[in-house]
Amino acid sequence: GIRAGIDFSDPDRVPPNASFWIFCVTSCVKTIGSTIIFTTLNQYCEYLGMEGRFGPGFLVGAVPILAGLSAFGWQYVMGWIGYKYTTVAMSMTGMVGSILYALAGTANS
Repeated sequence: GIRAGIDFSDPDRVPPNASFWIFCVTSCVKTIGSTIIFTTLNQYCEYLGMEGRFGPGFLVGAVPILAGLSAFGWQYVMGWIGYKYTTVAMSMTGMVGSILYALAGTANS
């Protein structure tokens, strides 16, 4: 008879190694970026002149909202160039954003 459930022995269920590692690296970059932002947020807000609780709270709240809204743009990009290249592009923009954030934190302007 027909067995209900998922066949975990099906080799087509497993992604290629390159795709799997790209996904893992992207997740790691996003986690590192979030950790950097959330741990340095108070100091960064002081540099910007945002005193009190509003500044850090606004920036922490803006991250997931903007990430959710950016999904629409990434959906368009994914239909245009494919899932793997979209994932790489998302990872690269995350790294560039983290670098720019770090450079802004070290600037004395």
